[in-house]
Amino acid sequence: TFSVVDLVNYVLGFLQVSVAKPFVESASQVHMVLGAALAMGALFGFIFGVLDVEDEVSYQIRLALLREERYCYPVGAILGGAVGFTNEYIRDAEEKCGGRIPSGYDDDI
Repeated sequence: TFSVVDLVNYVLGFLQVSVAKPFVESASQVHMVLGAALAMGALFGFIFGVLDVEDEVSYQIRLALLREERYCYPVGAILGGAVGFTNEYIRDAEEKCGGRIPSGYDDDI
């Protein structure tokens, strides 16, 4: 999870203006992403266990995995959207509390 967050920040650093704030920067944002990744993994594991994919006959495993994907896609979309919204909410709240983006200019000028 952390390496993906670092990779996203690195790539978005090239795509944004020179003094833009990283996508995930603060400790609260990292904790939120980590918690969501753990929750998503737990839900996917629960779905996998409830559907008993591992007990399927060898030629029906592919069908069982496709059936499981049908349940996992909406869960992933909802959790991913919630994480994106919460990340922006935390980012906006931290900017309002005094964390401002450096403008690249000195205030004395």
